[in-house]
Amino acid sequence: MRSEIYKIKDIVGTFKSVKEKGKKFRLANIDRAPGSGLSLDLVHHQQGLCRVNNYFFISGSVTGSELPYIYGINAAGGNFTIYINANEYRHAGGLQVAENILAVGIEEYDKTGLSVYTDRSRIYFYDLERNHLLPGYIQRKDLGSAVGIIRRNGQWILAVRGKGSTEFYVSDDITQTGTISSDGLPTTCGFRKISKIATRDYQSISLFLDEKNELYMVGMPDGSSNHDKCWMFHLSVTLTTEDKVNTINTAQEVAYKHFKRDGDGPRFKWAAGAYFDAKSINDNIANGDFIIYSAEAHVINREIRCNRFDRT
Repeated sequence: MRSEIYKIKDIVGTFKSVKEKGKKFRLANIDRAPGSGLSLDLVHHQQGLCRVNNYFFISGSVTGSELPYIYGINAAGGNFTIYINANEYRHAGGLQVAENILAVGIEEYDKTGLSVYTDRSRIYFYDLERNHLLPGYIQRKDLGSAVGIIRRNGQWILAVRGKGSTEFYVSDDITQTGTISSDGLPTTCGFRKISKIATRDYQSISLFLDEKNELYMVGMPDGSSNHDKCWMFHLSVTLTTEDKVNTINTAQEVAYKHFKRDGDGPRFKWAAGAYFDAKSINDNIANGDFIIYSAEAHVINREIRCNRFDRT
């Protein structure tokens, strides 16, 4: 399974063309993770959503004693569940897939089990083609509520939601092992932190490229908001002589949407994600449509109620 990375033609105009009114649908026949399906449980819930071709990936957490999970849901069948054994880190958050790599942030519950520590999280990477968790991870002294990932000119670029900020990491080799220091912490993968920018607190972050190979970020609000809002930013960067990202300087807002959901259940505060549906491709520059998805907090009777926002 592979998520191709395209340079999107007229990325801002394409994003703005998404209609604000949602259309409801359901994802069905889900192998439910242990402890999920509790409709009144607002602590252990689904939090991340992204689409890869015909699959939806939805991450979430259950009780403090159960492993965090990621559902792989195919509308045509063939669903599966990924469990991540991250020791005490069990509150899985926003995620994105680039090429064959799924990146997800996982936070640690506090002693009550009713909230998470705000200074303890890890970022993990799962290889969807080889069906295994990469051995390295990023250790953080901050939240890791949402993660976006993309590859540009052979360089992996990662965006992570912290407290009132988005932090950025880069790596030339995502499979690198061995401990390095990043932001004063021992990290067992090749990523190093390059920038920290003040932003809103996001539940979902997605990274994209335009036809000029420039970076864009889409963010959706965290669980404290009951409004389905979405922002697109152009990321201003400083490049190396090899045309790789050295620093990310600013995030300039270029588009904003306020969506109107269809039906009860789906909320951006639970799980949401942005997907680019490529229609025609020429020299890796793609025309197509953005689709925004949202989902409800839990699996109920092996189903998840969802909303879809597109240009139709």
